[in-house]
Amino acid sequence: MKKQINFLNLSNGTEAITEIEAPFSFVRIQSTTLERKDYIKLFLDLDHNFLLHLALGYHCIVHDRGTNRKTLK
Repeated sequence: MKKQINFLNLSNGTEAITEIEAPFSFVRIQSTTLERKDYIKLFLDLDHNFLLHLALGYHCIVHDRGTNRKTLK
């Protein structure tokens, strides 16, 4: 079984901090980068901690909340 790590998006995910089980960490993913489909900028801006967990094969879940939307995973 692969280890699971929860990441809270600093843009809109911190609202879910009381609902997420430990361990969790933080990552910043800007919605405009995703909307523009600028994947090179996305990977250049990702935190080294997040990238390391991906490289180690961990199951990484990013929690993000937008205005009037439910939690996205």
